[in-house]
Amino acid sequence: MNTNYNPSKTNTLLTDEKFWKQISGEKILLFQIDSIMCSNSPHKITDYLQYDFIGAPWNLVGNGGFSLRSRSKILALIQYDSFPPEDAWYAQNLHRLNASIAPIHIAKNICC
Repeated sequence: MNTNYNPSKTNTLLTDEKFWKQISGEKILLFQIDSIMCSNSPHKITDYLQYDFIGAPWNLVGNGGFSLRSRSKILALIQYDSFPPEDAWYAQNLHRLNASIAPIHIAKNICC
């Protein structure tokens, strides 16, 4: 494991408006050091583009270690309070924006 990895720094970065404004794409695939993509999966990232957030099932379908997110929704939520852990904050607050969150039965497909 990379010894420079620090969950606190990751949370700070992923709730930083300046960071997100530097990214030009709308759909952001976030994968952290403990995740991997499976080339033989029958599911493709493009299967999930209609959602503003999809991550492996975890309470509110919000595990952020491998997730697909909408940049515009992140920037909108940052206007509200932002408290780590960022994936829980993001998943729990998307309802404020009437965002599209993948249902659990769909989210199960992205993680295995």
